[in-house]
Amino acid sequence: MGRLARWRRSLRIARDEWLSRFVPLNVGWVKRATAISATSDDLVVVCLVRNSEARVSAFLDYYLKLGAQHIVLVDNGSTDRTVEKACQSDDRVSILNCRLDYRAYQIPIKMWLTTGFGREGWCLVADIDEYFDYPESRQIDLGSFLSYLNANGFSGVVCQSIDLFSDRPLVEWPESGEDLRSQCVWYDHSMLTRPGALRSFTLNRVSSPEIKPCKGGIKKVAFDVDRLLTKHVLIRPSTGTRLNGAHHSRGAHIADLSAALLHYPFDRGFRARCEEAVRGGQYWQNSLEFRVMLRVVESRGPRWMLKQPTASRLQSVDQLVDEGFLVVSDTYRQYVRGRTRPAV
Repeated sequence: MGRLARWRRSLRIARDEWLSRFVPLNVGWVKRATAISATSDDLVVVCLVRNSEARVSAFLDYYLKLGAQHIVLVDNGSTDRTVEKACQSDDRVSILNCRLDYRAYQIPIKMWLTTGFGREGWCLVADIDEYFDYPESRQIDLGSFLSYLNANGFSGVVCQSIDLFSDRPLVEWPESGEDLRSQCVWYDHSMLTRPGALRSFTLNRVSSPEIKPCKGGIKKVAFDVDRLLTKHVLIRPSTGTRLNGAHHSRGAHIADLSAALLHYPFDRGFRARCEEAVRGGQYWQNSLEFRVMLRVVESRGPRWMLKQPTASRLQSVDQLVDEGFLVVSDTYRQYVRGRTRPAV
């Protein structure tokens, strides 16, 4: 990275940190979780959400079942029943509202959430369509996974996003979060690539050279969108690790294993979300990715299918380790062998 690029990066980080100071002046409480005190072996999930009525219940249920100690949702001006449905959830869920402009404040809001709610524990920055999972999760629970990270002095985990989709035509794509997880079990890594080192890696101390950035997936196969799949969004802020952008962090000691973000973008409302993103231009390069995907969807027709012969069915996250998409160290394998998951 050249001197000018480094200067621009530093300027952007400084701007976002400065803007994050204004976030608490522009948020309001809707629902407060009761008696939350996250320890070093606890997970806090934070999520910026808008118009996700069909997804929010399944999202909350998943992370509560996973073992999250606290979930913090910030609603960014929903006009549907997202907030109403979220308020029906467990007492480990907090809900706030914030109407700051998404384009300018997406990263500052997430920065504020990680430092304000992470406390001593681990903080996962998740989108409403992202479900975190980790290698050997059928063998050890979440607390044991985080305990391993703490015992080895790690403060960040590389998460690789895996885009999952249905084997049905576009017109039959599922509507809700519950149906998404049961029907969208296919992925396609036939056009997966591994670019050179990203700033996410250069700003952190990496434990394993085997953990590398990934690009591609079904969006490359179906839309020719070469999307970055790598995110540094599981961090422990109390160590000084800080969120650095939508995909990035800085100052972390990166773990010797990578985890998965199971991503479910392809539901019945996919086209409408692309149209909204294009109108608002609030995403990277004036929502370029959504413009490209919308053109493809419009040209294919209602019977178009994402699933091709190159697709694979996801049985468990552990198969992604076998395929080399995720990385696990021998140290972690030994740790897992020494523990068994408590009976439910």
